[in-house]
Order: sequence, then structure tokens, then C-alpha cells
Amino acid sequence: MDAGNLLFKKGDSGNNPVAMITAHGIVRTYGTLSYDAVAVSPQDMNAGRAFFRTSQANGFPWISANIFDEDERLVFSPTVVIKRTGAPDVGIIGLTGKSENNSFWARIGDWRETLPEHLAQLESTCGLLILLSNLSDDENSEIAKMYPQIDVIVASSPTRYGNQAPQVVGDSLITQSDGRGTYLGKLELKWHPQGSWLATSPTESHERLQEKVAAIELQIKKYQEGKSEADQEYDKKLTEMLNSKKSVEDRITSLESVIAEQKEPVFTNTFNSTFLPVKPRPSGDEVDTIVQDIKKSISAYQKTRLKEKGQIDQQAGEALQLSQFAGVAACTSCHEKQSAFWTETAHARAFATLVNTGQNYNPECLPCHVTGGSISPVSSFAKKDLLLVLPEDRQAVGCEACHGPGRQHSLNPGNVLPTRKPAEQKCINCHTPEHDDDFDFSTKMNKTACPPTHN
Repeated sequence: MDAGNLLFKKGDSGNNPVAMITAHGIVRTYGTLSYDAVAVSPQDMNAGRAFFRTSQANGFPWISANIFDEDERLVFSPTVVIKRTGAPDVGIIGLTGKSENNSFWARIGDWRETLPEHLAQLESTCGLLILLSNLSDDENSEIAKMYPQIDVIVASSPTRYGNQAPQVVGDSLITQSDGRGTYLGKLELKWHPQGSWLATSPTESHERLQEKVAAIELQIKKYQEGKSEADQEYDKKLTEMLNSKKSVEDRITSLESVIAEQKEPVFTNTFNSTFLPVKPRPSGDEVDTIVQDIKKSISAYQKTRLKEKGQIDQQAGEALQLSQFAGVAACTSCHEKQSAFWTETAHARAFATLVNTGQNYNPECLPCHVTGGSISPVSSFAKKDLLLVLPEDRQAVGCEACHGPGRQHSLNPGNVLPTRKPAEQKCINCHTPEHDDDFDFSTKMNKTACPPTHN
């Protein structure tokens, strides 16, 4: 399962053709891996209604309990139930966070208005309840405290990135794995329907179940107060909530007999989590085939665009700083020893690695594999797209990537001096944990620093 924010990098959208090629590939991959449920996030919605119609028609398990169309009908299935032989069914519900984008093709409703009824429906038939949420951390904590019947919340926070070890909030376990397939999170549970993550005795479990009844009673009260004459499902939904309450009350009654007999503590839930880094290792399987298809599609699209683009115009030349860079050849004319050293480093082969992997037409990869590509790693697709027409003498991480543009230095070497040592931030813009998980600035500088300038 996945809590969303999987289709695009931050800042990308359906207006970026390359990002859309990748998004289609991600959906194909998740389908191949047989995901049971994927929550829709506002960032994902940038793919557009047609994208979701197609993927839904192909059986992709998108879920959201608070995305509505123009007729106020749910666009996606709000829940998924996983049937398990000889074990409680697992109920999964999806919630979509709010967005500042008011021009979406659908309305993102307040989860407070939709969550209670869907929880009641799941709780009447399922033992374990899981929420897939791309809401904020504060909202997830609020939900955990308000709805103790939720056992696990799998998050994809829009503001906090990276792996989050499971934390107990209220009666729920909240966890998150790093985004867009960088890591897979594996959560192993030892779980009992009458248990609690923090319970150490039947008495504590009894107290938590009483809190659960109080929470359900509050939900019922709010639902009754908001009754609409047009709601034809009112009686059915109310009955489901009342049945959920009775189910918990029955568990309380059972626990009271345990407490009365002073039995040993039971019903303690435990968990173990593992975050597995995903590295691109070609395996020849179906997923690897999809990855290769993505690369080929991006290359084919970009080659077509390059033919249409023609010569670099003045505006593009200024953005690429063509007049400010001298090129490796100019550096070599004076710094032979340093240039010879550079040719043996991985920086000199940076662009070649893209060619070898078929990614040299991917603007998402180019900024870190060329000289002056930081126009920039966080810039818009349109700006990164300019790197496709970068001159050949900039197609590597050359001298000027570390020391700055060198045209003026080459023209007036005595008076215009380059930066001698790059700042750490310049390096870690590209040597991120995602691409270089053991990068240490001091260690790597000792390996890549050129021989002294003066002989």
C-alpha cells in the first residue's frame, strides 16, 4: 500500500511531458507489484482527470474518501477491504490533504465530514483498520487521538520527508517511508483485536476501549445533528455506527470478566519496522522492462523536440550562460596537470554515464551530470529542459562546475581568479542521500581535489 505523493517530484505537474511519462510508468510498476491500495494526494492530482480515469479503468487501486466531482459524488473508492482466511479482515481507508490549488478538476473535501461514516462501515466488518493519509503531521495526530479505532496510519507528509520510524499516538501507530520508491517500508505486527500498542494489562485495555466507545458516541451525536432529509442512507449508516459501538462494548464486557478473575496481562500489541533502500539494479524482470520503457519513451520524446527546437536563441544562450563558461579545453591549455588528473575522475565521465544508461535526454538527470547545470536542480522543467542543447564542452562535470564560470579568468588570468575550493553545499546539491548515500564532503574532497596549481 502507498499513502500517495508518488507520481511527481515537488514542483512538477501534468504540464511536464517527461514527468507524465514517468507517472504512467510508476502506475504500471505498482500494478505489476500488485498493490492493494494507493491514496491520492493533491500532488498526484496534477496528472489530470483523464490520467485517473484510464488508470482506474485498468484496475489501479486508487482510494480517497474526500475527493468529490461536480455532482458531489466520490471520485474514487473510499476504502478497500482485504479478506484473510482464518484472520480478521483488514480495512483500508484513504484521505487526501488540502491544496492551495483551487483549479483542480475535483473538490477536496474536509476529512472531518467523511471519515466517521467510512470508519463506521469498516469497523463493522474488519478487525484491523489502516489509514493511508497524505494529510499534515498535526492532522494525523488529531485523527489518531479522535479515532482510537484506527490501528495504523501510513503517512506521506507533504512537508516532512524521509523514513519515519513507527510512533504511537493515542491508540494508533503512525509511520512513513521515504518518497517515490526510494525506500520500501516493511511493518510486522503482532496484533490482537482487543489489544493496544501501549497496553500492559487488561485494565489498561479496558480503559482504552472505554475511550473508544466515547469517541464513537461523539461521532454518532454529530451524525445525528447533521441529519439531512436527502440522505437516503442515513438509517443504514447510523445502524453501522451503533453496531460498531456495540462491538466495542462487547469487548469491554469480555475484558471485565478477565479483570475480575485477575488473569495475567494479555492483549499487548507489538511491532517491528524495517526500511529497505531501493537501488536500481537491472534484473530482467517485468519491473525492469517498465523502467527501460520509461527511459526509451523519454529519449524518443526529447529527440523529437530537439529537432523542432533548432538553434539556441539569445534568450536560451543567456540562461545557459554560454558567454561566461570557457570549457574544459580552455582550462587544459594552462592547467595540463590538473586537467590530466580530472580526466581520470568520475566527474569527467558524468555525462557518459547518462549516455550509457539512456538517460542523457532526461532533464531530471542532466543538472548533476553537466557543467553549469544548476540553472538549477530545483528550477522549473522549462529551464532544466534547456540543458538538452548544452554545448558538448559542457557535457561533463568539468573544472568550472567546482571553480565557477572561467571565461573571464581565461581572458585575464592574473586579475580574475576562480574559486579555489567549492563550498560543501555545491557538492551536496547533487550528492544527495538518494544518489550517494555514503557521501562525506571531506573524504571526497581529498579524492577529487586537483594537484596544486603551482609546480
